[in-house]
Amino acid sequence: MSALQAMSHQHTSSPLILDILLLLNDLYNHNFDTIFFWIPSHVGIVGKSNVDLLAKTPLSPITNIPIPATDFFVNVHSVIQNKWQSRWNLHPNNKLYKIYPDVSTLPPLPHTFTRKEQTTLNRLLIGHSHLTHTG
Repeated sequence: MSALQAMSHQHTSSPLILDILLLLNDLYNHNFDTIFFWIPSHVGIVGKSNVDLLAKTPLSPITNIPIPATDFFVNVHSVIQNKWQSRWNLHPNNKLYKIYPDVSTLPPLPHTFTRKEQTTLNRLLIGHSHLTHTG
């Protein structure tokens, strides 16, 4: 369904979607009607296995397809988040870990924060500050 949604957006920057839209326009200009159907499930469809097999078998090697960098942002963010979480899980006795066991729940810090300001904020979060250790 996401492919159909991408094709329906008027302001797309994806070269692949733009190529598809150009081909569809060409078909339309040659009096071909094209209808797309989104089928939520393959259950009960005769030949589903054959179609899936053919869809996974390229006719020729695909090379040099321009993909916008923005298409990778979600994947890169996810990989970084998973690696960070794996390292974070190695230190369950860390005081900040006890407050935020899931790194995705850590509040984002402003990009303008210096290292000292970040450290001060984290110490306040875990209760490790001059105010809590005096007196």
